[in-house]
Amino acid sequence: YKQSLQNYKQSLLLLIRNCQYGSHEDNLYLTWNISFYMKEVSITDDMRKRAKLISNPDIILNQNKTGTRAGYIGALGEIVVADYLGVKPHNNDEVYNYDMVWNDNNIEVKTMNLYYPPKEGTDCCTTTYYDQKCDMYFFVGLLNDKSKAWIEGCIYSKDFFKKANYIKKGTTRSDGFTYKWDNWVVKVKDLSPVDKVLSNTSGLDRFL
Repeated sequence: YKQSLQNYKQSLLLLIRNCQYGSHEDNLYLTWNISFYMKEVSITDDMRKRAKLISNPDIILNQNKTGTRAGYIGALGEIVVADYLGVKPHNNDEVYNYDMVWNDNNIEVKTMNLYYPPKEGTDCCTTTYYDQKCDMYFFVGLLNDKSKAWIEGCIYSKDFFKKANYIKKGTTRSDGFTYKWDNWVVKVKDLSPVDKVLSNTSGLDRFL
């Protein structure tokens, strides 16, 4: 009983430490701060240079609907995840189905340009016109000025499509954003924390 009570107290303290108070329309509200399980990364000049080398700025793939800008954003996200995992992106001839291999998993990185740090309800998307054969998705939020990124989490591809909602082109979110094409969408809160996954590589299925 004493041990259970101690565990409860520790969990409560963790909850308090990871919550913050704020005001919205003069009302006090409690916001869950999920930054404790996302990985924040400061983007360096070296990372930007390496991203430009793999972004293929002169090539616009048929499935890339936003052109060369998206190529650079995606490449930065790949560099962020690859550096974190200690691997090299595109270290083989594969350019479509996945971006890197880690712990025998073929990993595809999806990066979204953001104007604010991601929250638990932030979208993590892949467009429906992709038919990639990967084992895992890692999702990255990249600040619009390219100064910071967040590895928001990861998920096995088979679980992604079980959890994802199909959002049709033209759908408008509550914040006014309109989807420009069909998407599969999960939220940050649906992902597994990357730190926990990285520290338990022998038992990934317990966390993903």
